[in-house]
Amino acid sequence: MAQAAMQLAQQSAHGYGYAPVPKHRQIACRVTQPARAQEQQLRYEVRQATSLAELRAAGYLRAYSFYTYPPDRSEYSARMHRRMKGDAEWECVTKKINGAEPAYQDLKVVCLIATMTDDADNSVALQAAQEMDPSTKLPADDSVGLPGQIVIGSLDMNQGAVLPSEELVGKLPAVW
Repeated sequence: MAQAAMQLAQQSAHGYGYAPVPKHRQIACRVTQPARAQEQQLRYEVRQATSLAELRAAGYLRAYSFYTYPPDRSEYSARMHRRMKGDAEWECVTKKINGAEPAYQDLKVVCLIATMTDDADNSVALQAAQEMDPSTKLPADDSVGLPGQIVIGSLDMNQGAVLPSEELVGKLPAVW
């Protein structure tokens, strides 16, 4: 997995910054390879993020997924950059959901997350737990019998008459 990320970084124009996630990794939540996904069924749950811990995990997952670093960059430097971007994304998604972000004040915003159980017997979960930022993990809640989980995907859904950066705004189609 780390080698694939390094290859992806070397293929990007500068080796730093946004690098597109390959199609097969988007489908498999970026933690499995196609052959491994066939060997073991990936069990996950999709739900609305409601707690700050879930929103933080979604923000850190996005920072982990969209930034790659050249091989000569130190691990400390890469980790600090991911932490900075994770904090910024966490703050951004929290503001959007709470209506504090000016462009999203008239919208209903929901953050959906995909989670899988942090199970040592599951090779996919074990690989994800080793490679991903610890902030993408959700703690276990023994009071309701919820085991520890890893956030493996996130999606913001925006609902409103006019979405941010929407170019074509008008009155059609008319409401019937």
